[in-house]
Amino acid sequence: MILFAPKRKTGLPIQAAQVVLAPSRAVTSYLRKWFDHRYRRRGASGWLFAFDLALLAVAGLLVAANLFFVLRPFFSPLRGVELVLRAPPLTAARPVPIEAVIRATDGRTHPNVGLTWHLPSWVEIVSAEPPLTENNSVLLGEVSPAQDRRSRLRVLIRAPSDTDVPFAFKLQEGSPLSGNVFTGSESRPVVASALTATPAFSVDQVEPGGTIPIIVKNGSSLAAPAVILRLTGADGAARSRFDDGSDVHIGALGAEEERIAYLSVVPDPGVSRVELRWELQDESRTVQVFRIPLRISDSVGVHVVEPLRSTPGGATAISTVSDAPAGLWVAHPLQETGSASHARTYDLAAGTSRISIPIRPGARTTDSTWSVIPFIVRSGMTVVGKRTVGVLSTPFPFAAAGRYYAETGDQVGVGPLPPRVGETTSYWIVWSVGPTDADLRDLTIEAPLLNGVRATGKFASDVPGNFSSDDGRARWSVPSVSRSGDTPTTFAFEIEYAPTAAHRGKVVQLVGKSSATGIEARSGATLEAEAPSQDTNLQNDERANGRGTVE
Repeated sequence: MILFAPKRKTGLPIQAAQVVLAPSRAVTSYLRKWFDHRYRRRGASGWLFAFDLALLAVAGLLVAANLFFVLRPFFSPLRGVELVLRAPPLTAARPVPIEAVIRATDGRTHPNVGLTWHLPSWVEIVSAEPPLTENNSVLLGEVSPAQDRRSRLRVLIRAPSDTDVPFAFKLQEGSPLSGNVFTGSESRPVVASALTATPAFSVDQVEPGGTIPIIVKNGSSLAAPAVILRLTGADGAARSRFDDGSDVHIGALGAEEERIAYLSVVPDPGVSRVELRWELQDESRTVQVFRIPLRISDSVGVHVVEPLRSTPGGATAISTVSDAPAGLWVAHPLQETGSASHARTYDLAAGTSRISIPIRPGARTTDSTWSVIPFIVRSGMTVVGKRTVGVLSTPFPFAAAGRYYAETGDQVGVGPLPPRVGETTSYWIVWSVGPTDADLRDLTIEAPLLNGVRATGKFASDVPGNFSSDDGRARWSVPSVSRSGDTPTTFAFEIEYAPTAAHRGKVVQLVGKSSATGIEARSGATLEAEAPSQDTNLQNDERANGRGTVE
């Protein structure tokens, strides 16, 4: 009986080992050939091999050192120093003082402590004490238990209310390239905005097409350089708009300055409630968001009689017809209100009313319009009506003067003074228009020549124009006159007069009453003015005045 059969050798393990070790044999064979070629054939294999091995070890140490310094942190945590952030409630669009107090809490002195501020792009540093570098860093110096350090900033935040403002910082002790570092951040909410856009008065309801006046005010001590009021939502009133569409580009708004924007509410058909939303931006950053829900109401029942005209220095009045007692909100750039605002309200009685608007004496403006908006209170709710726009024309001062001597004292007239019978005396008639606050077009000035007076054909003016003296009338026709600022525009021409015996012992009129008409370019309004006649007494000539009785 055969209990165990002899095992048959296959050689598989040896073959497998040869396959696995084949790459190693190839590498070692290559290294053996390289070693024989480099060292044994040169006869100094021992020391040359040792030298190469030493170089390889040095290279390995350098690589390890580089990896160590790259992977390890340069800075250790800074302990024993704290930063306390102090700030009042944050108001957007107004400089806010921020203070960082750095103090030692471990009882030892920390040398060369620096602070770096990391603020959002919409937080502008207006000033800093001590001054900061370009990367918002400052070297505070030594911080000890007896010596706190402070960094004070004034920042301008451009963000709406309820925005959390992160004030991130880095404290570093030691050299700029190494040392101890402490980083942190604190957030404070924006609670208000100094740049606001709010209704001029409380509005609860609006008649279809009614207008909400919005006061855009900069309550900051700094100018807001690029202000935009943007309508962002009009639920139930998709066609609502400002005068120029969905945006009002206000531009630069000075410190404590305000402007007025007008939002016309046009409800969708069948809608009884609407909600309007707008936002105020400065330099493309939102600083205020506002929403107002409104009910659509019946008409306020107030009719403003048009046209509305106003001229600086002149009387301004508004006539109305009202179904019931109501109010009238009036925004006029020259209105006397007793405050910095140009708007105020007036009470209206039922029926016909006439309101006189007090205008500040001597005040001038480049504005060309003013606005009137009626409103009424029903059941405790303020209902606003449609806006009426009035024309604010430029002042149109006009004067005439006869002269023998110019204002400088130079003699411009020729001939005897006082005038004598049979002899010719020449004078200059000077017409002046302005100063004006708007450009004019189609300006015409004329006056009749009296008592044998004739124009000599000599004339002069500040602007191009045509002079004529046909049919016994002197006339200037001027296509356009630019806004003259503080200086009037003058037109002058020479006349001559030879008294007759019938004029002896009399003061004789030279030109009759002068009239001026023109069109205000911005509004198209026709402007008219008159000036008194001029005689030989030359009332406006200081040197020749009273020397007009014919001899």
